[in-house]
Amino acid sequence: MVFDSNWDNISYDDNGSEIFKYKTINIPTADDLNNKIIVTWSLKRQAHDIKVLNERYAKSKELVDKGEGAINASIKHGQRQFIKKKKSSTKIEYETNEALYEKRLKYAGYYALTTSKKEDNAKDIYHDLRQLWHIEECFRVMKTNLDTRPVYVWTADRIRGHFLICYLALVLERLSYYKVRQAGINISNNMLIDCLKKADLSILKSDEDDNIIFMRQSVGTDLAKNNEMFQLQDKLLSVFKINRLSMCEDVITLENKFKVSHKLQLNY
Repeated sequence: MVFDSNWDNISYDDNGSEIFKYKTINIPTADDLNNKIIVTWSLKRQAHDIKVLNERYAKSKELVDKGEGAINASIKHGQRQFIKKKKSSTKIEYETNEALYEKRLKYAGYYALTTSKKEDNAKDIYHDLRQLWHIEECFRVMKTNLDTRPVYVWTADRIRGHFLICYLALVLERLSYYKVRQAGINISNNMLIDCLKKADLSILKSDEDDNIIFMRQSVGTDLAKNNEMFQLQDKLLSVFKINRLSMCEDVITLENKFKVSHKLQLNY
């Protein structure tokens, strides 16, 4: 490739293989703008790009094998982009677009960005941009997991209160996720929230003296999946210094495990 030369900086691993490189191209993107283009290549990004590319290309092949009906029913652009109509066919037939696949494969690992920061170091700009996903993830968590929107209140004070609570919940979620990752548990924040949401207890027995026995609630009919979920829940609870839950628990034991004062009644 023409631009695959004259790199400003190349990083190597211990074996001498290239793992990251970048360079700056001073090409104005418009007549009234004086920007520069930073081109980077990363071995890690290349591996990710190729993995995603091969998955989409394989799914495109599956759609072609299934025929026109399956192709028309698919609405995913990632799968359909590698499908094209056969030019020589008298009827509507499809085939995979191998030329597009080879083109995407050739550019795997490359990334380009435009910036107006002419005086800043290219690597620093790239590094700062790579940190934006943290902010984007926070917005995604607030909108999906914490239900920031829609807002069902309308006075100014209540709206502020709603978003303050959402923000505090986000802080707790981010700190919890940080502690979980620090503990070596490699799960996504969505899996973390979903797993803890499923840590439910149902009332197994209750008498007139308010002696209640709780039973751990299953997440499905598959015994193996239930045990796997229980083990993950116990592992997550241990990160926050909470003892594992038994299949059956009474109120006093739960209060001790969750360090809840007896005066603060459990919500059951």
